[in-house]
Amino acid sequence: MKQLRMSKRVEVNYAAVFKSDSSSVDGVIEQMSEGGLSFSSSAVLDTDSVGLFVFSAIDGEPPVSVRGELVYMLPGMQGKEPGYATSQYGVRFIETTGEQYENIIKIVRFATVRQRYTASKKRPLISIIADD
Repeated sequence: MKQLRMSKRVEVNYAAVFKSDSSSVDGVIEQMSEGGLSFSSSAVLDTDSVGLFVFSAIDGEPPVSVRGELVYMLPGMQGKEPGYATSQYGVRFIETTGEQYENIIKIVRFATVRQRYTASKKRPLISIIADD
């Protein structure tokens, strides 16, 4: 079992399922690091819940399963539709095996490269206008 350290979070957008003993909840992973992730869902979950996060991050690769513990919740604001609110949960990875740890590192590195590439494409272009 590897001990994961927290590192810089990278912005991601992965559909995920959180499976605990009592339920299975759909949501989105919005940020990820080597030590945890940020999970958003319209479902109400208890902090200190432990479960399995299953998500697919890289095309052509099998889905990744990682155990995590919900350590905090930021309550959601009401959306445009009545009765719909999305809460954000902070998750710490626990009980990771060597293979799971390697998968997490691979996904974080992949997301970091993609984020840097995307950021470089958003730089404003300088245009020169000649006066006639």
